[in-house]
Amino acid sequence: MERPEFTINVKESMRLSMNIQAFVMEMVIEGQKQGEISNKYSPEMIQYILWASCMGVVQFVESKKNMLKNYREINVKELVETFSVMITEGIKA
Repeated sequence: MERPEFTINVKESMRLSMNIQAFVMEMVIEGQKQGEISNKYSPEMIQYILWASCMGVVQFVESKKNMLKNYREINVKELVETFSVMITEGIKA
């Protein structure tokens, strides 16, 4: 959705973005209530950090996809999986 070639009505894009943010926020709050996600940070801060981090990884992979595909030492699937584990471990309670 953040990529330039993604075409969508601005109003629709904002609605979709707000829905995604609300969903992630609900999951973070629920995770904090259940003791699975740390209460050290506010749900808002966790949600924004998750969003920004995911955007960064996706944009990196997209902008470097030809280089990554031809560079044997970097496996895109492993990169994304490692990112997911690092983020998940970082917010665990």
